[in-house]
Amino acid sequence: MVLLRKSIPQRATYKLPLNLALSENMKRTISVAVIFLIALVPVYLWLSDIKNDRKNNLEVVIETELFEFPPQDYPKENRVIGKVNSLSKVTVLRMGYGKDFRAWKVKTETEAEGWLIEDGKNIEVSKK
Repeated sequence: MVLLRKSIPQRATYKLPLNLALSENMKRTISVAVIFLIALVPVYLWLSDIKNDRKNNLEVVIETELFEFPPQDYPKENRVIGKVNSLSKVTVLRMGYGKDFRAWKVKTETEAEGWLIEDGKNIEVSKK
């Protein structure tokens, strides 16, 4: 019994219309540019997150403690560095979330910086 081999058509190969023979220096330059652009994406996202946080207005309704460290990081000790009086306006610097709360890094009218814990009753939040 003789098996006949069917001819298999050759796949067409495609060549790019441009001859992209790049020098090593040009390849290195392109690689550095691509890496730089990729590194810019997280920086852009981080800066846009800060900008979005700062679009909030906070008004303290009930006197609230101002903490030294971000409470959402659950530090072993978090010293109270001051109190923010009711009806005080503060400038928002950052916002963070804990398990059952939202925390705000703020600058007070007296230029003190720290973290407030929002419990749903002590702070009124609005957009600028």
